[in-house]
Amino acid sequence: MVTFSLRDSTGAFGPLVLLLIVLVCSCVSCSKEPTGDTPPRNLIIFVWDAVRADHVGLYGYETETTPNLDQYAKNAVVFDRAYAPAPWTVPSVTSLHTSVRPPVHGVTRSPNSERFHVLSDRFVTLAEMLRDNAYVTGSITSQPWFSAKLGLSAGFDHFDVVSDIDAPNEAGEVSDAIIAWLNDHRDERFFLFSMYMGGHFPYNTPRTHTPVSSKNLENTDLAKRLMALLERNEISRIQRRAFSRRISDLSHSDEWNKEGTDYLVARYDERIKYTDQQ
Repeated sequence: MVTFSLRDSTGAFGPLVLLLIVLVCSCVSCSKEPTGDTPPRNLIIFVWDAVRADHVGLYGYETETTPNLDQYAKNAVVFDRAYAPAPWTVPSVTSLHTSVRPPVHGVTRSPNSERFHVLSDRFVTLAEMLRDNAYVTGSITSQPWFSAKLGLSAGFDHFDVVSDIDAPNEAGEVSDAIIAWLNDHRDERFFLFSMYMGGHFPYNTPRTHTPVSSKNLENTDLAKRLMALLERNEISRIQRRAFSRRISDLSHSDEWNKEGTDYLVARYDERIKYTDQQ
């Protein structure tokens, strides 16, 4: 496993909610067929959206948010310093699949924008390269912005967005779909791209999930107001922006206090831990 953490130029963890990318792979070769007793070489790319490196146990976070990832990392290669080519999903993930920077590939707007850009077919994606070398290729995500509308399905035999990012059990749905796909292709050489939204607003988790924080934060008046905003699972994406602004406005008001911050951080950590358990 190769783990990319995001830090600033001083080596300290940056303050923004950034993209944590985890690559889980056994060596991949695009130029040679397996020979003799060489087993198939498969590649899985696992992207965990909106997870801060400083909220991951293997990077020193004291709250237990990622025990399974931490355990896996003990026998893996872990990088302490790596940099995303952009601070948000669409251009960053497009660069991951094309190995060129956002100004080169030009996919820098969401598929919901009026003037979005489609990936040019002059760029060969990782999925296209592997498919041309006898790999079965699949993409299973819960990220609607990793979209065929932007040309990002190029090279994938299977391309599916299986859950909504607001769904409390989003990670479980993605994992179930991944396991089913892997079982279907266990005897083939495969490349799987998967993406979870486990650190993304609105921080929903199933009711059966055990909270990370032992503090009874939900009893404060401010936390109750925040909880009412966060648990409106039926809100649309446009409405979610309005709720985000309301939370942002509240955080800059005189009503804000440390309990409000603690509550949001606890909800964020719970979403991360739930995804780690899946």
